[in-house]
Amino acid sequence: MEEVSRRVLFLAIPESLHDKKWMEPIAAQDNTQCFLVGVDHTEPTISPEYQQWLDERNIQVLGTLPPFSVRRLGGSMKNLFWLAQQLKAHQLRRMHIFFAEPHALWALVAYLTPIRVTLTTRGTDILKGLTQTFTSKSPVNRVVSRLYRMAFGKIQAVTATSQGQKEGVLKIRKSLKVEIIRTGVNVEQILDQAHPRHPQIPEGPYVLFPRKMTPLYNHELSIEGIKHLPEAIRKKYNWVFVDDDSPHQDYVELIKAQAASVDADVIFLPGQSQSEIFQLYAHTTLVMMHPHSDGTPVSAIEAMLFSKPVVLGPLEYDADLFHEGTVYQMANYSPQAWVNQLTLALEQPQKVEAALETAIRLGNRSSEMKKFADLLFHK
Repeated sequence: MEEVSRRVLFLAIPESLHDKKWMEPIAAQDNTQCFLVGVDHTEPTISPEYQQWLDERNIQVLGTLPPFSVRRLGGSMKNLFWLAQQLKAHQLRRMHIFFAEPHALWALVAYLTPIRVTLTTRGTDILKGLTQTFTSKSPVNRVVSRLYRMAFGKIQAVTATSQGQKEGVLKIRKSLKVEIIRTGVNVEQILDQAHPRHPQIPEGPYVLFPRKMTPLYNHELSIEGIKHLPEAIRKKYNWVFVDDDSPHQDYVELIKAQAASVDADVIFLPGQSQSEIFQLYAHTTLVMMHPHSDGTPVSAIEAMLFSKPVVLGPLEYDADLFHEGTVYQMANYSPQAWVNQLTLALEQPQKVEAALETAIRLGNRSSEMKKFADLLFHK
């Protein structure tokens, strides 16, 4: 019975680095057998590289599911019955879902078979996606909202990375158990290893923008902010953006076109591996990010562990991690607010010591994943 009780099915997004970070420590535990069904916003696929990663961790793939769709409700119900059959066939009593929108709807399977369902939210799914769904008055969204409420009625526990996410979840169902568990960072990998300079960055100081190249991350504000800088600062630094091979190529081209009009050295890099992004953090002067919505950004915690000043946008972040003593925060989304905080961080970078201590204490992946395992198996 112990082996059966330690079986868990992950509904995870193939290739997602975030989901890998959460699954890996669970799969490494003794007397634990992990299974996976791939889900995504489009038809998911399991690449040979991802299959190898799963095989190395003894995570068994049961199949993939297309997004749950109200417009194709017949097909979604058929897939729901398929999922129930998989749970029964493999004697699974625990299922963990990554990302609420739309994947939380698969929790409806609990109406077909006994299953303990837990859910990890990440920020945009709760703060933007589901918020828009529940506030829309369209007939379709009214049906979708009803289904989400039914699904959340079968979810036993939810993890959130910020207080804002937690409050958003509780608006959907007040009685839900919601714990703040952050993805965290591999502290030892950052502090105990050498990180040479990134080979694609020329000599000299640079400012790093590490977030993905999508409209959510508001890179056009950075381009506009660079324009407003005094020439001495604008010319002194390289301005480094990543992820220019993003699927959002229309947005990438927009940002590159705007950057071409700036009298500054702007560098665009493709998506970076973990070791490559660590190289960028290690040698940058400071790190900036100001998305339209956010959870608890791992990229900010990583920068803090590298003792780099971090400039954040005017969002309500968790005050235990991100406060006046650890980060520089813009008052609003104006270019002048951007310039003010960048200039302050360059002139007075002394917050990095308190930021490092805070990141070690509150952003350690090892301790956060222990909390996740406890939630998954023991509560």
